[in-house]
Amino acid sequence: MRASKRPSKVFGGPAEPVLQQAAAPFVHLFGGEQDPRQGPPSHLETARARRWFETVGWGVEAGQYSYQQPVEGRAGPRVRVGGQSLLLISAYDYLGLIGHPAIEQAAVAAIRHFGTGPGGVRLLTGTSELHRR
Repeated sequence: MRASKRPSKVFGGPAEPVLQQAAAPFVHLFGGEQDPRQGPPSHLETARARRWFETVGWGVEAGQYSYQQPVEGRAGPRVRVGGQSLLLISAYDYLGLIGHPAIEQAAVAAIRHFGTGPGGVRLLTGTSELHRR
């Protein structure tokens, strides 16, 4: 494997608080409170983890790291994040139907008739008429 030419700022450098904030959603994957007999106290010290933090680190430092940034309002082709209008190229709304009145009315009617969920998996709670359709 090729070594990174950029020095790591993840562990003790000036960007550490920002990188720790970016890593917060993943901290349960790398360590935390655990019995020391269950393995290493943290996977954050592995070479692979360091490379991952270096990879995302440039985006954090540049203000471009967008993981778990709240979308203001409905999802669609364009969204607002942090007050800025952005093109959302990863959304499920490729047909542009999110927010369409007919779709929303059909969804509300389905919830009124069938409820918000089956209450369990089909194998245990049975087949609904929706499965048959």
